[in-house]
Amino acid sequence: MTDPADGSTAPPAPSPDAPAAAASPPRVRTPVAVLVGVATALVILAAVLLVLTTPVYVHPALAAADSAGYLGTTPATAVTLSDATIRELYLGPGSFALAWTPGGSVQPFYDAAEIAHLQAVHVVLFGFLALAAVGAMVLLMGLVTVRGAAWFWRAVSRGAAALAAVLVVVGVFAAVAFDQAERYMTLDAVI
Repeated sequence: MTDPADGSTAPPAPSPDAPAAAASPPRVRTPVAVLVGVATALVILAAVLLVLTTPVYVHPALAAADSAGYLGTTPATAVTLSDATIRELYLGPGSFALAWTPGGSVQPFYDAAEIAHLQAVHVVLFGFLALAAVGAMVLLMGLVTVRGAAWFWRAVSRGAAALAAVLVVVGVFAAVAFDQAERYMTLDAVI
């Protein structure tokens, strides 16, 4: 339809018989879209966490960090201890009663404080993975029920974009904060 006053094209007016929902999106979409965005971020984080705790990533990372040199042991022992720790985090029992033999004597690898910390991490990990599983169910239900609606995919992309932005901010903060802390500790050691 062309407006005779300025020649612009205007959309046709909704007919009086058209439902009100067709004229404007339902208000319920905003909270659902936020839920879809949060679910997207949780699922992405869980996927990244799972990948970063696989031997494909961990073993080269241990070598790159010279963890064997730091521990004063062989690379094979460092990998074995790391794999056992990750296995306990995911599969339990969560006792973290790992033993190793530095200098030929069998000793516990973790002290009591480290074991308590790892047990807390074990609980937090399972809580996070449970939230990510709920997020995956939200996304799957959304895929099935809305069948590719544009608002759903916008919510998914906004959740992923928000996660990326948060990770960039946290990464920049961590780089600056840890760099400053390292400089302070190095300066403190020199003085």
